Amino acid sequence: VIDGLTSLLKGHEKFNFVFATTDSGEVVNKIKEKPVDILLTDVMMPKLPGNQLAKQVREKFPNVKILALSMSGQGDLVNEMIEDADIAGYVLKNIGKQELVKALEQLNVQLASGDETIGRPLAPLAVGIGINTGMCCVGNMGSDQRFDYSVISDEVNVASRLEGQSATYGVSIVLGESTRARIDG
Repeated sequence: VIDGLTSLLKGHEKFNFVFATTDSGEVVNKIKEKPVDILLTDVMMPKLPGNQLAKQVREKFPNVKILALSMSGQGDLVNEMIEDADIAGYVLKNIGKQELVKALEQLNVQLASGDETIGRPLAPLAVGIGINTGMCCVGNMGSDQRFDYSVISDEVNVASRLEGQSATYGVSIVLGESTRARIDG
């Protein structure tokens, strides 16, 4: 995920990409060294979960706008980040480049206008959803050095491809055949 975001944002004319790290424990020190206006952070991280990182950043750098990345947009960590750390908002990990840039631009407008309203909801984003049904492997996967919360299976890959087709068909949700079969009968 971090490589994809880095390639999306590095060199973008509207944003100055400051740093990227997979070590959530070093984020506060990096912000001290190189101040940022917007922190884009994952909700699920191995060393320091996103909710704890957001609280630390909010306490030490109250003017930094925090935008969280989430697999589903639901769950205790996202809710805690919204309620306890007053994050500016969250976006889904599978967000497209245009939607991510739009969310970041909206935060830039808040910063430029001096709007210090924390927790202000972001404008709705047009997000496609692909739904497929089947068996999959879900959970923290990897090694002791690096792991990530993942969902793996052919059915998940199909759902991802269906999500990509939502824009092609001009709809927000595309169902797979296996899901449709379960709904029909």
